[in-house]
Amino acid sequence: MKPILDATWGDFEFVGTAGVVTGKEGDRDFVLECAIKEPSDGVSFQWILDGHLVENDGRRSQVGSNLHFTRILHEYDSGDWRCVGTETSTGFTLTSPPIRINVICKYI
Repeated sequence: MKPILDATWGDFEFVGTAGVVTGKEGDRDFVLECAIKEPSDGVSFQWILDGHLVENDGRRSQVGSNLHFTRILHEYDSGDWRCVGTETSTGFTLTSPPIRINVICKYI
């Protein structure tokens, strides 16, 4: 069973997975999901890792609100991830509880 994120403000509420996810070094098509209870075109999303904004690159890209990895790497992807949603009309920002990615060596 997936725990529900507890970040909420009025109708703006995160839903989805929280806690710890584990993947093997080099796993492909890895996705971190981020969603709000009442989807809206008026909400923009960003991802942060250990407090730092994550930009799209050749290995990680944001598609809608979700973050897609072509492959995960311990050195770059282990840590606490948070989804940040911003209501574009008000500028109100809400940050999800952390989702920790543990990347283990593929050969263990």
